[in-house]
Amino acid sequence: MAKIDELIQKYPKVGTAAIRIFNELDTTPTKKYLPYLFQTWNRRNSIRNCNWSSRQLATWVMAFDSLLPYIENKDIYSKDYLDLFFLRDVVLKAEETKQEKLFVKEDHVEVILENDNFFYC
Repeated sequence: MAKIDELIQKYPKVGTAAIRIFNELDTTPTKKYLPYLFQTWNRRNSIRNCNWSSRQLATWVMAFDSLLPYIENKDIYSKDYLDLFFLRDVVLKAEETKQEKLFVKEDHVEVILENDNFFYC
């Protein structure tokens, strides 16, 4: 619990409702995303068109975590992810990549002929 107490002291503008949501939704064993969530929530007023709720923010961050194998820049603390819209776009792209990799065409169609020139089903 020491980590969350330190973050509460460091970011006093983060409200109790947001703290509860962040703590609840960061399901990693070490709560590794709490600092990012607190930092981002603390500066949300300076982010363009930021009308995200604390739950939305935590949901995108946890989606980021679950899609790490499909994400190129895995460091959420890099400057790229200061832009929440960039984070959202990366998560959406990773979800799309995951779906493409998991798609097995044989489960959906009967392939009769497939070569470099034709795909017939």
